[in-house]
Amino acid sequence: MEAAIHLLSKFIDDHGQDPSLCCIKIDMFNAFNNCFRDSFLLRLRKELPEIYSWALWCYYSKGELRFGNHRLQSSGGVQQGDPLGPLLFSLVVLELMDDIGSAGKVPLQLWYLDDGTFIGPRPAIAQLFHLLQSRGPSVGLLLNPTKCEVFWPSGNQKFSEFPSEVQRVVGSVGGVEFLGSPVFGSEEYYCGHIAKRVDKVLQCQEKLLDMDDPQIQLLLLRSCLSSCKIDNLLRTVPPNKGIQQLAKFDSNLRVCLDAIIRCSTSDMSWLQASLPVRQGGLGLREAVRMSSSAFIGNCNSVRSLCSRLLPTAPLLQESVPNSNYSSPDFSAFPGDSAAKDHIRSLVPDSLDTIDLTACDIH
Repeated sequence: MEAAIHLLSKFIDDHGQDPSLCCIKIDMFNAFNNCFRDSFLLRLRKELPEIYSWALWCYYSKGELRFGNHRLQSSGGVQQGDPLGPLLFSLVVLELMDDIGSAGKVPLQLWYLDDGTFIGPRPAIAQLFHLLQSRGPSVGLLLNPTKCEVFWPSGNQKFSEFPSEVQRVVGSVGGVEFLGSPVFGSEEYYCGHIAKRVDKVLQCQEKLLDMDDPQIQLLLLRSCLSSCKIDNLLRTVPPNKGIQQLAKFDSNLRVCLDAIIRCSTSDMSWLQASLPVRQGGLGLREAVRMSSSAFIGNCNSVRSLCSRLLPTAPLLQESVPNSNYSSPDFSAFPGDSAAKDHIRSLVPDSLDTIDLTACDIH
C-alpha cells in the first residue's frame, strides 16, 4: 500500500509539468457487496484451482440475512469477515484490468482493492473512464462518477474530456489523498489533512482520561492512541509538511501521560518516556522525532517494488510521443532531502556531523 502511495507521489512530482497527462481516482458503488459471485468464481478456477472447490462451497448457495421478521437472500458480493474476501474481490478487479490493458495506453495503473488510480495521456484516461462505465456492470462494479476525482498540476484544469459529474481538483486550492495519505495539493491541504487525523486521535485521548485505571490508561495510550495511529502518515508524507500538527500531537500525548501518572514530567523524563520499554522507557514515541526516519526508512523499503511498478521509459514514450521521460530514478523520493535535513537538526550541537549514509536511497 505504501509503495503505491510513494509511487504515485513520485510520478506526479517527476511529470507534473507535462500538460498532456492527467490522473483520475475512481470510486464505485458499494463494490464489495455488488460484485458478481460467478465472476470471481470463474476467475478463481483459472488462477487458483486449488481453493476453487472450497470457495464454491462457501458462495454457491445464497445466504440468508435476517432483519426482525424479514428474510433477505444474499446472492452477491463477498461475505463480510471472510478472510478470502479481499482475494476474491481482487479477482473481479483483475477481469477489469485485463480489459483496461487492451483498451488503451495507460502507463500507470494502481489498484488497492476497490481503490483505482490511473495516470496517462488525457484521451487515454478518458477512454479508460468510459470503459469502466460500460464494462464494469458486467462484473457487478458500478462506477460512481460524483465521487471520482481528476487532477493534474499543469495543463487545462477544466478536464473537458470527462463528464461534468467528475470532480475537478485544483492543487492551488485543494488536494487529493490516496489510501489515506495526501499525494497532491497545496501546503494548506497537507496541513489540513494531517490536522484532521491528529484531531481525531486527540478526541479519543480525551475520552481515555475519563477512565479510573492508570495501568489500563497507559496501556491503551501506548498501544492504541500514540504515534501508531498516524504511522501511515509518518511513513508516506514528507516531514516538512505538517510538522506543526505533529508537534501538537506530541504535546497532547505528553499532557495525557502527565494526567495518567498524576504529575508533571520534566523534559528529560519525557525524553526517557519516548524510549522503547526494553530500554527503560514507556514506548511513547514522539511523532516529530520519528517522522523523518520513518519516511526515509519506508522510502528505502519500497524502492525495489516501486521500480517494478513504475512504467519503463519506452512504455511512457510510446504512450506520450513528445515526452522526455527517462528511466525511473529512485535515488530519492519527494521530500527525501527535507527529511535528512530534519534528522540533522535533531542532533545535539555537541556533535559536529552526522553520517546519513545508511539512510541514503541508492
